[in-house]
Amino acid sequence: MPRPSASRFARVPAWAIAGTTAAFCYAALATRSHAPGGATLSELWVFSACAFVASFALWWRHREEDTDPPLVAVLGFAALFQAIGVAGLPILEDDPYRYLWDAWVFQERGSPYGVAPAAYFDRAVPAPFDRILDQINNPALPTVYGPVCQWLFRAAHTMAPGLLWPLQFFAGAAVLGCCLVVARVVRPRDLLLLAWSPLVVKEFGFTAHTDAFGVLPLLLSIAVRAERPVAAGVLLAIAFGARPFAAVLAPFVLLGSGRAWLAFVVGVVALHAPFFDPALLRPDASEGLRSLAGGWLFNAPLHLLALQVWPGGEARGVLSAAFVIGWCALLHRHVRDASASDWPRGDLVFGALLLFAPVLNPWYALWALAFAPLRPSATAWVASAGLLVSYAHGLGLGDANLAPYEVPAWALFLEFGPIALAFAWDLQSSRRSA
Repeated sequence: MPRPSASRFARVPAWAIAGTTAAFCYAALATRSHAPGGATLSELWVFSACAFVASFALWWRHREEDTDPPLVAVLGFAALFQAIGVAGLPILEDDPYRYLWDAWVFQERGSPYGVAPAAYFDRAVPAPFDRILDQINNPALPTVYGPVCQWLFRAAHTMAPGLLWPLQFFAGAAVLGCCLVVARVVRPRDLLLLAWSPLVVKEFGFTAHTDAFGVLPLLLSIAVRAERPVAAGVLLAIAFGARPFAAVLAPFVLLGSGRAWLAFVVGVVALHAPFFDPALLRPDASEGLRSLAGGWLFNAPLHLLALQVWPGGEARGVLSAAFVIGWCALLHRHVRDASASDWPRGDLVFGALLLFAPVLNPWYALWALAFAPLRPSATAWVASAGLLVSYAHGLGLGDANLAPYEVPAWALFLEFGPIALAFAWDLQSSRRSA
């Protein structure tokens, strides 16, 4: 007699098996995040790898069959994954302490800018925030998070002072918003690259990084630019107010619309004006930005290679020039070939920006991954998993022989070697199809 259980299992759709598998992985990671000491690097890698395999296998199956999973299932599981992250705690991250601290300073002082957390070491601080203050990285540097982020920090503080879950909720909701916008122009199977990405779940549902607050209005500005250029300009200003990364795509989005450009400029000024203080013009007030721009180097293999040739500051100049040249070429092609409804190649623009930047934090990848479903590639899939290797730094490994955020050579090879191979594969595939 046939086995009823086996027969029932055979009728379970592949998307349900893959989604449930990934959900169990994220639930296990969330559970471990509450353990003393939090989830370990190996646990992050193992559970993320299992979730990645499940999502990639589902995408591959539908690609080979030229079918799609139900869109409601893709989005439903994406919402579940982000909710699981909200139930967890940040993994191998200390940036959220800065978010919570900025929120308290904004609430109590009126502006979080210009004063470093270290200035409060000798002041009376409420007990929960005194513990938060002790865990902020680089406490001698003032905050660099934009005004849109600061308002969201304060809103989260109003909901639950000193707790991260409101910001985790905001970040997860912003990611889901990105998925909804992209879902209008891609097939459901290709949306898996963004919606089910372990990197996206870890960096936003679990850790509440702020890039989602910039990517969502950027995508919305692209979606409405043809019919509502002024709204597109305002939305792009909001994206810029969350993360200046949005500026590199502004000419692609606004093109020759004078009204859109005016709305963008006015929006940027309006967002930043309430925070302006003449004291911010002091050299020490901009120390945080200058430190990031001038000395911070993390997970940037091209910069490490360039420093072997140009040990001084020339390496940054050469790589910046290379990015500008590539950016101009992409903009020229977009202006020449694209129609008003065509989406810009944000995957290439932001991919190049991150590749040539001196700092490549894994959560920055959302700027490129949000556009990747429009043109799925091996590079995007591999990068969406491989960038999590960057947590193998001095702190993540607990290696006293490494600087706190130094990524050893073996980890850089493990991270960027597969990405380079995937990029070579994509180049060869495009040549064959040309």
